[in-house]
Amino acid sequence: MGGFRARTIIVPLLIALVVTGSVYYYLNSVEKTGGKLATQQVVVAIKAIPPKTVLTTDMVATKTIPRDYLLPNAITKLEDAVGKMVVVPIAAGEMLVQGKLDQKGGAGAGLAYQIPAGMRAVTVAVNEVVGVAGFPQPGDTVDVYATFDSPEETRLALENIPILAVANKTDAKGTVDPKALTSMTLCVSPAQATALIHMSEFGRIRLALRPAGERTTGEATSVTTGTLATLLTAERVTELSKEYKFTVQALAIRKDALAAIGVAPAAGATVTELDKNGYNAIRALIGAGQARELGAVSLSTVSRTPVRFAATKQFTLPMAVGGTTVTSWQEYGLSVVIEPVTYNRPYIDLTLRPQVRIVDFKSGPGDARTPEIAINETESTVRVDQGNIVALYGLVKPEDFKLPAGVAERRVLPDEYAPEEVRLGAAELVILVIPQN
Repeated sequence: MGGFRARTIIVPLLIALVVTGSVYYYLNSVEKTGGKLATQQVVVAIKAIPPKTVLTTDMVATKTIPRDYLLPNAITKLEDAVGKMVVVPIAAGEMLVQGKLDQKGGAGAGLAYQIPAGMRAVTVAVNEVVGVAGFPQPGDTVDVYATFDSPEETRLALENIPILAVANKTDAKGTVDPKALTSMTLCVSPAQATALIHMSEFGRIRLALRPAGERTTGEATSVTTGTLATLLTAERVTELSKEYKFTVQALAIRKDALAAIGVAPAAGATVTELDKNGYNAIRALIGAGQARELGAVSLSTVSRTPVRFAATKQFTLPMAVGGTTVTSWQEYGLSVVIEPVTYNRPYIDLTLRPQVRIVDFKSGPGDARTPEIAINETESTVRVDQGNIVALYGLVKPEDFKLPAGVAERRVLPDEYAPEEVRLGAAELVILVIPQN
């Protein structure tokens, strides 16, 4: 009986001590923060999460707790948790800490965590030929062609298939020796996985590497020996009447800097195709003060429909018509008629017809001046690959600006297109045609 009484006294005493300690801890915390309890926002699990689960927004939330309860390395922002993979079980309501998450977002746990939801990874056997000589890298996309012997047929079976791994390499760093290339792992839907496995087992597959960023798809094509000629005929070059957009830009480029873009001063009108490096070189010359832009305009047209760029001005010309003097407007300066022909290929044919109209005003009796117009024109056609531009130069020469004997005034170009360095021959007037599509 005495033992029972002792326990009835000790238990309430322990409870009182615990409560007193908790109140003291709370009051001490409040006292440290000037009367306010210090708190901290943390990320907690809102449901039980098994290991090897990639966290999503419906699995976690933020919660405010006393700062003294904060665990070391606790995660305080949702963005630091979402997308990471849980490496150990986490209970509902548990505070998330760095050590329980894979900071590589699941990549370190294996290929399974890089496969999009609903997709499958299927590995196919390849060699140097089937695998495009080892050039495809993880992240690239390929088309899959299948060939069967019975019936004899080759078919475009799958398009836009992402590569997850080349051999056992799951990133695009480094290369795989083509001779050591034995497998590629592709990301496909369940239905595509069935088709891919069937093609690999009962036929032969060949991969075709797609251009970076291209996601377009075409009609599914197939060919047999009997239909091969028909297929190749359908692939012939055909003209397309589609809109063609481009910018025409007039530049003054110092002649001693022309070599930087791969051209040389010309005695007459010259057309040159420049690739991306050439255009970048022109931009660098502008930045270095060795070239400057004189004017630019955006134009658009369709195949075989010419459009005109004009760096011109007009002047009045009195004319006698039936005893009456009327005024006509005449033009001087530089113009370029541009006519594209577009095809079902990554190039166009561009016809350029530049024309320079130079006006001389000869001295006449009194204030009378008789204008004479000289026209210099030519025509060139150049095939321009996709992404390239055309440079047209050699259109005007320094002697064009000199005043001949007996001429009171000469007009060659509007002032904005004839800066001093062009008139004196230190710079070349260059017209760029820059495709926008």
